[in-house]
Amino acid sequence: MANGHQFSELGHYTARQLILFYEKSLLRARRERAARATDCAVGFSGGSDLTNYIKDLTD
Repeated sequence: MANGHQFSELGHYTARQLILFYEKSLLRARRERAARATDCAVGFSGGSDLTNYIKDLTD
């Protein structure tokens, strides 16, 4: 699991630790969705925008 967490250890977390873990999980998921949306938008625009975007990602 991300950031060194193990599902088997979650039962030993305090309430505060669980809340922080959950909030970080949501934030990570939102960032992944935003990245996918950006990728799709750039992909549909095509042309030099797409070429430059791919170049930026691979440099």
